[in-house]
Amino acid sequence: MKFKTCMKIVMILTLMLFSMSVIAGETNLKPRPFWGSFEGEASFPMTGACLDVTGVPFQTVSGAKGKMTHMGRTTLVMTHCATPDGGAAVDGHAIFTAANGDEVWADYYALTVQPPPYIEQDITMVINGGTGRFQNASGNLQGRVYIEFQGFADPGWPIEFFLTGSIIY
Repeated sequence: MKFKTCMKIVMILTLMLFSMSVIAGETNLKPRPFWGSFEGEASFPMTGACLDVTGVPFQTVSGAKGKMTHMGRTTLVMTHCATPDGGAAVDGHAIFTAANGDEVWADYYALTVQPPPYIEQDITMVINGGTGRFQNASGNLQGRVYIEFQGFADPGWPIEFFLTGSIIY
């Protein structure tokens, strides 16, 4: 009889501890590898969004599709302000969206390491949240961006991203 009572107490305590961790939203807080690649297009709509940041009358907007670890098929939307000389991308914001709708948010900047006609940039991203399972995500990504200069009369330039780093969620 004592054994059955002991087992009931152990089972109840185990269930209580498990329930408390679920209610508290406990997550695995170790960094996990986070990497992927994307292909898409960059455009340059005329807007006042960058006038106070860099003084240029347009904003760079990129849309791309690819795959990201922990997310699977992913779309990536990025916006930033270019410096007047094209040497850097500043005040950048990125949204990675998984097929199920979960998002990872990041801020970024990029430095141009190869000028046109095939522009290359080194990019640094800081993950600062998201939605769904990535609600409190943090981490860092480094990568390379390749942009094919098409001339300023062309509204869209081919772009590729290769990113690697880590994420905590």
